[in-house]
Amino acid sequence: MGLGRCFNLKVFVRRFSPYLPLTYTDIIAKSLKGCRSILDVGCGRGELMENLNRRVSAYRVGLDLYLPYLYEAKKRRSYDDLICADVRWLPIRPGSFDGVLCSQVIEHLSKDEGLELVQEIEAISRLRVVIGTTIGYVPYLPLDQNNNSNPFQVHKSGWAPETFYLMG
Repeated sequence: MGLGRCFNLKVFVRRFSPYLPLTYTDIIAKSLKGCRSILDVGCGRGELMENLNRRVSAYRVGLDLYLPYLYEAKKRRSYDDLICADVRWLPIRPGSFDGVLCSQVIEHLSKDEGLELVQEIEAISRLRVVIGTTIGYVPYLPLDQNNNSNPFQVHKSGWAPETFYLMG
C-alpha cells in the first residue's frame, strides 16, 4: 500500500518548523528570537553562527581565544565583529548585548570557572542567555584539521540540567 501522495520533506520542514524544534540550531534560533545583538562566547570556527544567520537577524560578535578558529570564522563571515579573548576574563561591559550564546564551552572550564562564566554572561545579557553543553563529564581531546591539538578544547568538567535549574 502506498501513501497516495509523495512525501516532500522540504514542504514538511517549511510547514512545521515554526512549531517543532527540529535541530540544535533551530532550538538556539528560537531561544535568541528578538535579540538584536548577540555575543557568541567561545565561537570557535563560526559554524553554528553561520547556520543561525539564516534564522536570526542580529548584530553578531564572536569571541574566542584560539586564533586559528577566529581566522576561520572571519573567512566564513559568520560575525560582524570578532574578539580574541579568554572566556574566563571577558572584556565586555554588563548589559552590552541582548543575547549571549555559550554553546559547547562551559565543559572546557573547571566547575568554579564555569559558574563564574554563567554569572558574567548573565550580567552581559539584557534579554537572554543560551548555554549548550554535554550532560555529564565526557572526556575529549580534539585535534584540528592539521592534527594539531587545541589545548583550549580539553573537557574539564561535566554539567547536569539540575545545576542550571538551581541557578535559575
